[in-house]
Amino acid sequence: MIPGSELASELGISATALSQIINGKGRYAAATRARVLARVRELGYAPHAGARAARLRRFDAIALFNSQEGWLGQLNPQMLDAIACAAGARGRRLIVETVPLASGEELERRSSLFAQRLCDGLLMNHHLPPSPALCQLVAACGVPALWLNLDLAEGGIRPDDAAAARQLVLALAGRGRRRLAMVDFSHDHAWAAAIGGAHYSAGMRWQAVRDAAAEAGLVVNLINRKRPAFAERIAMIRAALGDAGAPDGLICYGESEAQAVLLALAGLGLEPGAAVGLTQFAEQPTVAGRPV
Repeated sequence: MIPGSELASELGISATALSQIINGKGRYAAATRARVLARVRELGYAPHAGARAARLRRFDAIALFNSQEGWLGQLNPQMLDAIACAAGARGRRLIVETVPLASGEELERRSSLFAQRLCDGLLMNHHLPPSPALCQLVAACGVPALWLNLDLAEGGIRPDDAAAARQLVLALAGRGRRRLAMVDFSHDHAWAAAIGGAHYSAGMRWQAVRDAAAEAGLVVNLINRKRPAFAERIAMIRAALGDAGAPDGLICYGESEAQAVLLALAGLGLEPGAAVGLTQFAEQPTVAGRPV
């Protein structure tokens, strides 16, 4: 392809004028603009993206670094699609890399985006607070960065868990439920409270459920054990529903808890929304996404 400087010389204009006309900028006579664009189309000419990026120090790209360490990098397809659409609407490409984020050294070694700074912004998807070394590495890139699904004083973005908890409690209260229980088999709440080792949403959702229940004058308990076998989950729910003061409304931390609740209710011959109201924290429609 003919270099831009040669094309500009052929057309009798400066390289700057050529660049501005191609990009729809500058004030030029209509005839000049038409002549230049006609020649550009004829040659199939396109500016060199690398040269443009080097000159402007901008790559028109957002990098999403997704942790490969199990649940620490969970990102549902709807959220990924929304991020890509938002980037595209602003003229940015989305580059996704699934890499180890627990180790800053390993990330830098495996990612050319970090080593060569080939993006204008970073989205970090790693669901536990980053280590100081990783924070230092991200800061050294010199571009804006946001951490997804983290409750941080600065640079974190997360769902409004407290508002969601209030909505779930009020939904149950509005249907006459007076004794509630939150079901969480994803975290050990006693362990999390002691050493801060769980995802922020464990404590935040439970605290917000308690606060909303207290405001509404409702009783609320916690059904909790970290990752028991599925049969144990069902047994724990059935035991709770068999107590004298059994809950008449359940709030599930997530989809796996809701699935266990549905099976436990089915085993007891109970229909969700009849004897027992059922709600769930969710990022997308799920098996439990039905009326309370």
